[in-house]
Amino acid sequence: MVSPRNPIERAQLTRIWKDRTRSSVALPLDWRATNSTAILTTVGQLRALMEGGNLSPQDAMRLNIEAHSGAKKGEAGFKRHHHQD
Repeated sequence: MVSPRNPIERAQLTRIWKDRTRSSVALPLDWRATNSTAILTTVGQLRALMEGGNLSPQDAMRLNIEAHSGAKKGEAGFKRHHHQD
């Protein structure tokens, strides 16, 4: 399950693993109605990365930032998690 929430004015993405542990990352977006499209787009991108590579939200965020900054995917190492989704 993936759910966004509001930690002190910033949008936050929390992944709840099957074992009920949680991993979270703050999005680089303020939690405002005017950012709703950007938040939804970012959450969708991160969810696809997390589910496709069994990544934590933090690793998905790093990969997403690199992809949008033009960095090559092979330049950073990402730990795959042992959680079973």
